[in-house]
Amino acid sequence: MSSAAANENGHVSGSFGRDYSISALDEFNSDLKTQMNSFLSLFNKKINDSKNELVSNNYIMIINDLKQQQQDLLKQIDTLTKVKEELEFENASELKELENLSKKNLELSNQQALYDNKKMELEDSINKLNESILNKEETIKALDSKLAKNRKLDVTELTKFETYLGLKIDALREDLLKFTFRNIDLNDYNKEYSFQLDLANENYKIVQTSPVINETDLAKIENHFNTHRELGKFLREIRSYFRSL
Repeated sequence: MSSAAANENGHVSGSFGRDYSISALDEFNSDLKTQMNSFLSLFNKKINDSKNELVSNNYIMIINDLKQQQQDLLKQIDTLTKVKEELEFENASELKELENLSKKNLELSNQQALYDNKKMELEDSINKLNESILNKEETIKALDSKLAKNRKLDVTELTKFETYLGLKIDALREDLLKFTFRNIDLNDYNKEYSFQLDLANENYKIVQTSPVINETDLAKIENHFNTHRELGKFLREIRSYFRSL
């Protein structure tokens, strides 16, 4: 059996002795439904707000984290940039030093080449000088031999010149002799004809004559004497020249 039954006036009689009208119940249900809907709407809004806030917080955290990563990366970039600049500076310094070393090495190589060329030139000059010395030594030996051979003859010739031709020899200096002839001029046997002979150099030179001998003839007499180096022959030649004046 039902705990409540409807009467003719539309009232419901409950088992607890209370009567409820249908319209009041419907109104209650309607209010309850409205309140429930309002609550659900508010609840959903709260949930959505919470979700949005959570998403926003997560987003902010992510953004902050990314910003922090960006700052860290910028610091790393700055550090790497400084390291790069230092390396570039060191590299530039090393390149400059290498260039200087290369230039120095080139200068040393050029100097070495100059020294080598100079050494070769000096060695060549020394070899030529040694050859010249050997040639001169051989020439001197030959002249010494010839002079030694002719010295005996010269003494005899000089004796003849002094005795018969009136020759007189005076040493003006160690390397300068004066030769004086007499008995040349048939009209005046005491008239003197003289010349000075310079022995300072390898080639002997007639530096003064009395009377004067012209330069062409004088050079010819000198060349003859320096070629044969026979004193007797030289004295005869110059005496003959004096007689021809």
